[in-house]
Amino acid sequence: SKNIRYNTVSGVSVPSNWKTAINSARQKWNNLGKSLTFNTPTNGSYSSSNTVNVIYKPLIGYIDPEDYFKTIAIARIPKNGESIGTELIINSDMDILLNLSSNQKIFVMTHELGHNIGFDHTNTSGGYAQVITGNPICDNASDTNSLLRPGSNPVPSWPVSGTAFTFCDQLAFDVYY
Repeated sequence: SKNIRYNTVSGVSVPSNWKTAINSARQKWNNLGKSLTFNTPTNGSYSSSNTVNVIYKPLIGYIDPEDYFKTIAIARIPKNGESIGTELIINSDMDILLNLSSNQKIFVMTHELGHNIGFDHTNTSGGYAQVITGNPICDNASDTNSLLRPGSNPVPSWPVSGTAFTFCDQLAFDVYY
């Protein structure tokens, strides 16, 4: 069971439209209804192992220069026994350049929170293999619409009705949580 808090870090101005997208993404994961709960957002600076700190700033120094203008946000995957990845950074430079819709921001934040709770990109060697082994339906190559596929252009939108979670996304979540 995981009870996760996320907050916008003090002194960092996360725009209200991104806060709305994060809150919506939190609800998307909570709606899957397992033993994981993202709590209502808070403000401040927390070092707790169950807190995702959301930061809004340029990603210079965080990623390779050739990927800079392809990356809207990054999130830490849990490492070395951590319960969650504790950081999510929204690239303020890309926010200004792309002018994403609210449903695109929801998609991006839901994807990034997936990293925070332990999911890698599905087209990598880690992907779902870490939680679903030997499942031919949900191997890394077959789920091309997964929420956890790396970014694409244009940025996908969260559907107005329904879900962007694929069968394999939901299966991985069920197995893991």
